[in-house]
Amino acid sequence: MTLYELKSPSNLIYLLTISYKIIYAFQTATPDSLVLIDELGRGTSTYEGCGIAWAIAEELATKCQCFCLFATHYHELTRLPNLHPGVIVNSHAEAFVVDQQLLLMHKISSGPATHSLGLHVAKLAGLPESVIKYAETKQTQLDTNLYEVETALNSQDTTEGQQLITNFLLSCKQIQNSTSSDEEMMKEINKLKQDMLQQDNKYVQALMA
Repeated sequence: MTLYELKSPSNLIYLLTISYKIIYAFQTATPDSLVLIDELGRGTSTYEGCGIAWAIAEELATKCQCFCLFATHYHELTRLPNLHPGVIVNSHAEAFVVDQQLLLMHKISSGPATHSLGLHVAKLAGLPESVIKYAETKQTQLDTNLYEVETALNSQDTTEGQQLITNFLLSCKQIQNSTSSDEEMMKEINKLKQDMLQQDNKYVQALMA
């Protein structure tokens, strides 16, 4: 079994570095390979990062058909087993809140986490109560089911959208090898992104919204 570990790098341009490793996994992973992905999506906007993570997870599961352990804070990705039953499964680390105290069980259980515990971790770190309360208010405002649109997309949109994102990642790798400065590289990547969005694919638009 081949092992691929994709962890967050330091002191490097995150998106390009991870894209390079993802492309390598796409090209070489087999059903006997194991891909480890830890917190994919840093270095870009929240929903864009989630969209990229979603598309990569589906590509690995349905085309590479390799084993993959995908650790993520994007709760939206827990909907993937509904789209690919028997192929993708959810697991979570058990934790409970008892009398406003966070209790870690150090146990992995089946199914998705029911909710995020980030605010409780922030309390443990000692953030002011006023900041915690305001964060709770903003969380309520932002907690929308953006990815419900995924289930409404037809299979052609999904297939074409996944190919567009794969082509985007491959082009990012080529740009990394051909540009002479970070500024030029990011300019070319932004142009690629705009070109991809102009394809008017509903799958890509939903992920990048």
